[in-house]
Amino acid sequence: MTKQELEELVTRAFALYNQTLLDIDRKVILRAWYDMLEDLPFEETKKVLLNHAAVSPFMPKPGDLRRAYINTHNKVGEAPPPLAAWATLIGQIKLANSGLPIEMGLHPCLVKTMELLGDTVYQLHNTTDQINFIKTYEQVVLEFQQQKYKIL
Repeated sequence: MTKQELEELVTRAFALYNQTLLDIDRKVILRAWYDMLEDLPFEETKKVLLNHAAVSPFMPKPGDLRRAYINTHNKVGEAPPPLAAWATLIGQIKLANSGLPIEMGLHPCLVKTMELLGDTVYQLHNTTDQINFIKTYEQVVLEFQQQKYKIL
């Protein structure tokens, strides 16, 4: 995205949310948005902005647009929240212990956490196990997000 395209995007964002882009703040705001969005294509990022405006009463930050753009162009969605991941793991454990095949297509963060926990993963069941799982899972999610949303 060029600087002129970015300026149009920022102006459009402010207009969509009835905000005033003050001249005193203009340079700083454009720099921040450019730093976050420069490697994204203008037309598709504009669509992401319009989609955001259609459903959210709050003006997006440039990072919101970056994440939304990447999520729409990536087959791997957001990682489930920690407690949802724990519930999925417990479901997998129940399937494995009952002799049924375990589900494929788990989120990569959950798979990586299971790999890090090793063979003991299918024996987790109590609150202490849950706390340790969530701590490991949150670290995996953080690393996943840093890689997924990094600026190229």
